Amino acid sequence: GVKAVMVNGVVSYRDGTFTDVKESDWFYENVAEVYGLELMVGRGKGLFAPNDLMTVAEAMTIAARLNAIYFIGEADFVQTEPWYQTYVDYCEANSIAKAADYDLTAPITRGEFANIFANALPEKALEKINTVQDEKIPDVKTTDKFAEAIYTLYRAGILVGNDEKGTFAADTLI
Repeated sequence: GVKAVMVNGVVSYRDGTFTDVKESDWFYENVAEVYGLELMVGRGKGLFAPNDLMTVAEAMTIAARLNAIYFIGEADFVQTEPWYQTYVDYCEANSIAKAADYDLTAPITRGEFANIFANALPEKALEKINTVQDEKIPDVKTTDKFAEAIYTLYRAGILVGNDEKGTFAADTLI
């Protein structure tokens, strides 16, 4: 099972929680952080699967948990069949994302991910801290499908691109 320690009401990651995450991995601290925040809890059977692609359903799960923690203070969801249905229902009920717009079991693109996450938090939580002019993200035109979400997250300092030019690569799977 998952190995975690509750400290002052917060879940803390412990070595061995996931058999595929080692302290020497470059992403170790990131995994510990998202686990501690209860945004990501792994794929079961002691696996985090850091090298696997993320599905749309997994992204919606994280978005639902983030939204619930922000507004309610906790992400207390009842398990459903399929496992992701409770999170998809929450996303739809809270105007985060509509299941009909996505193939839930398909790998998610960076653009789809940005679109879901830009809706997971209210505008006041995505306050502009960066000046990113329209058409200044090299590969994102304001007329592109997910441009509004991508520009919102760049301006909020959440996204910065994947190179020194600020390239986003919206169609890349994550």
